[in-house]
Amino acid sequence: METTVICDKNDILLTKSFTEDEDEKFTITFKCNYDEGANIIKIIRKCKFYELLYKLNSDLVNDFSYIKNGNNTGGSGIFYFKEKYEGEYMCMSFNDTIKCNSDDHISIEGVDNNITDFKQGYRKFDVSHIYTDVELKDGKVLFHFSTIITSDDLVNDIIAMMIKKQMFRLRKYLEKE
Repeated sequence: METTVICDKNDILLTKSFTEDEDEKFTITFKCNYDEGANIIKIIRKCKFYELLYKLNSDLVNDFSYIKNGNNTGGSGIFYFKEKYEGEYMCMSFNDTIKCNSDDHISIEGVDNNITDFKQGYRKFDVSHIYTDVELKDGKVLFHFSTIITSDDLVNDIIAMMIKKQMFRLRKYLEKE
């Protein structure tokens, strides 16, 4: 599987590759000094990661909804973006599960869901898989995010850059200056 670097600005690497089904897979990775006051592991354990992204990116995200599952180990989320494509605003929905690998390592596995009832004027872009992995090691945070976008539109690179912008702001939040 060939991987192409789309952007490596600000020491945040955004790459694109293709799955066996020819869907586009975008991956964002970074490593930075970690400010323990950021409490990222605790935030994720409490199912508040996407709420944090929403708060850090209010200029990109118009609205957000997340309903925890009964076990508080994940839930269902919807992001309503301010970005338009072909006259409609874009949105994304998913179900996710949080896995605590250790006290310093946590991951979120997300898959597309069947939600079709969105706010008027919004169109869902299709994401079949989302994965986030956060590990704290030697005073640094190692961050890995990947998503498989199954839409057949040219908008996929735009979506990926919008997600990278969100991750840049997350990095600034996590980073110890």
